[in-house]
Amino acid sequence: MNPNNTPPGNSRKLALTDLAQHCALETELYYRGQPYDPQFCFEMFRRAFIEADQHAWDRIYTQYQLQAVRWVQRDPLFPFSSQEAQDFVNLAFAKMWTALTPGKFARLPDLKSALAYLRICIKSVILDDRRIRKWVELGYLDEVDPDQGGTDSGNTPEDHTLQAIEREKLWRLVEQQLHNENERLVIVAIFVYGMKAQEIYKQFPNRFSNVAEIHRVRQNVLDRLRRNLKFRDSIR
Repeated sequence: MNPNNTPPGNSRKLALTDLAQHCALETELYYRGQPYDPQFCFEMFRRAFIEADQHAWDRIYTQYQLQAVRWVQRDPLFPFSSQEAQDFVNLAFAKMWTALTPGKFARLPDLKSALAYLRICIKSVILDDRRIRKWVELGYLDEVDPDQGGTDSGNTPEDHTLQAIEREKLWRLVEQQLHNENERLVIVAIFVYGMKAQEIYKQFPNRFSNVAEIHRVRQNVLDRLRRNLKFRDSIR
């Protein structure tokens, strides 16, 4: 293990374009089952997270986004989502970029561990999506405004009343974690109406600068919900 995350050889001296080319070549060797050198790809991660190099991060996305799509598609929960695989990839990369601080990255010994962290982020965003959709399936989030009423499956007035109370309580728990109307719009649009980020942006172009912002808003809210003990307990 290299405690300073310093790759061997001269990879630190390479220009980013050359580094990315070496990374791509070595990755191809890996896929072919041939001996490969992971230092170039790991150096791109080091520059991204230790030096906060956005261009290095862009190269990482370019290099690994297709592999990330495959990881998403292999996840057992993915078939239960209405989101595209690429949506989860974008969310996972955004989560990794914000969650993996320089201090945390310094504890990653090699490329394998960096990619394992990305896979963890993929599983996390898919699980977050499934948790919210479970609420929808149970009827807890099928009303945007609890005061507007809705269709319940109860057979008696008491059933209707209890279900409405439970739905309103759970929806308010979610709303406690929403900081503004844009966050509320994104959560309702995705999890209540099943809209994709591209559809939200097309319908509300004046509310968001681009599709990536919608992904960021969604992930920020879900991160907050996951950290909330009441939310975690209520979905177990």
